[in-house]
Amino acid sequence: MLKVQQIEPSKLKPWEDNPRINDEAVDAVVKSIKSFGFNVPILCDQQFTIIAGHTRWKAAKKIDMKSVPVIMLELLTLE
Repeated sequence: MLKVQQIEPSKLKPWEDNPRINDEAVDAVVKSIKSFGFNVPILCDQQFTIIAGHTRWKAAKKIDMKSVPVIMLELLTLE
């Protein structure tokens, strides 16, 4: 079962290979969070690397949120 945790945004780090560049959407997401709350958790791996939710993470940092909802995924790595 997936567990939603509250984590400080500063503990999260962006995935360097993130294919989406949505910096122009950050202000719209800030407005949405202020109007409706933070309703979709950020997904990260065990090292706190963001898998999905980079724009939400940037918006949360922009409005100085102390914690954000996060689901930590247990991903397998192939070496």
